[in-house]
Amino acid sequence: MANTSNTIDADPDLLELRVAFWTKRLDHTLSHTVNASRLIYIVDGAVLALLAALINSLGPGRQVVIIMSFPMLVLAILNLFHSEFVRLQHIWYRNIDSKLIEILGDTAIERPSKKRLSFSSSHGVYRALHLLMASALIVAALLMFLYGIGCFPDIQ
Repeated sequence: MANTSNTIDADPDLLELRVAFWTKRLDHTLSHTVNASRLIYIVDGAVLALLAALINSLGPGRQVVIIMSFPMLVLAILNLFHSEFVRLQHIWYRNIDSKLIEILGDTAIERPSKKRLSFSSSHGVYRALHLLMASALIVAALLMFLYGIGCFPDIQ
């Protein structure tokens, strides 16, 4: 790959194009994360409302609850996928940010040290939120399944 600083000095129009390209990619990454998060919240709310309405209308019978445990598990899996999506988007964001800093010849800002699950960025907080939601949904699905197979007394 060519040395960007020599190319930039020689052609300011190329610098402008590169900055515009990576800025557009950065914007795309951020908007994709926001839109995907908005969608998962809508799906979470819709599925949970549907399950509540079905259990409310059909009653808390074991057959109903065991069947409803499967959509709950699928919802948990979707939240796990979404947490991974947020992690990947964060990697893209940081890489694009680094590329912009490199092109501009600027110095990078100091970032908190990387941890497996970090609250040092908005992406890290979103990821932790979805891991927590997925965990709660897995527990709920498991409890619903156990109730459905008769491990708990009947709900009155």
